This record gives sequence, structure tokens and C-alpha cells, in this order.
Amino acid sequence: MAIDPRLPRARYGYAMALVRLGRYREARDWFDEASRTHPDRPDFQFALARLLAAAPDDQVRDGQRAQAITERLLQSGKTIDLGETMAMALAERGQFAEAVAIQRSLIEASIRQGLNPVTKRLTVNLLRYERQQPCRMPWASDDPIHSPGPEVDPGLRASVSGTN
Repeated sequence: MAIDPRLPRARYGYAMALVRLGRYREARDWFDEASRTHPDRPDFQFALARLLAAAPDDQVRDGQRAQAITERLLQSGKTIDLGETMAMALAERGQFAEAVAIQRSLIEASIRQGLNPVTKRLTVNLLRYERQQPCRMPWASDDPIHSPGPEVDPGLRASVSGTN
């Protein structure tokens, strides 16, 4: 963010850092603003939908809005992550039968694709939905989404911080 706060990647990384810190309201607000500032970037909308569907903070969650955002994103193509987000939103809204059906189809797809860690994660949420419990974890702690990209060049970092 110090190098160029307008860069979408920097804004995304900052907001995900807020998620990791448990500052869900701030993360929601960052993703909401970034979705408006960069409407061509579905990753901001996706992250916003995830927070609205499954944040542990009940002041952040809005299942109806999460579902609407996810439905718009699904118009551009279906992915396991979007399907999982839709199931989260439906469960948040108390529509557990629909969430279970979606989650089962996602598990079948992940098995066909040999995505064992994904299958395991999806199964955990399926069990929640079968017990009529919503998800309260937008991303698993070991989700690759939390892994930052390559290191910033030390010379560039020094020029921004004013040290060598």
C-alpha cells in the first residue's frame, strides 16, 4: 500500500490482512469500496460476498446481499469457490437444504478433479449445513488466498521507506 495504494493487488492484500487479523468490518468496508472503485475486478466482489456470507462478526454478515453478489458473479462462469460462497450465503439465510445440495455437487466436482484438500474443506461445511448451522469462517486459515505473492524488491522497499 505504501508503494502505490491505487494498485488493486495492494488493496486486496491489505483487506485480506484485515481478515487474518479478525477485523472483519474494516475488511468488508475495504472490499466494498474496492468493488466500486474497480468494478472490473471480480476478486473484490467475491471476497466481499464471502465476508457477507460467513464472517464471524454478525454485524458484518448479510446473507441476502452475499447471495445477490454471488449470483451476479456466477453469470460469468461457475467455479467451486463461487459455488461454495453461494452455499455459505444460502446457509446464512437459513436455506440449508439448498446449501446442502450445492455443497454435495461441489464435493462431487472436487472429487472428479482430484482436489483432495478442497474436498475435505467442502465436507466440513456440508456437515455444518446438514446440522442446520451456517458457516462462520469465510476462508480456512490454510487457504492459499492468504499466501502473499512474491517478495517486494528490497531496493524498492528501501526507496519507499527512505532507508537503504
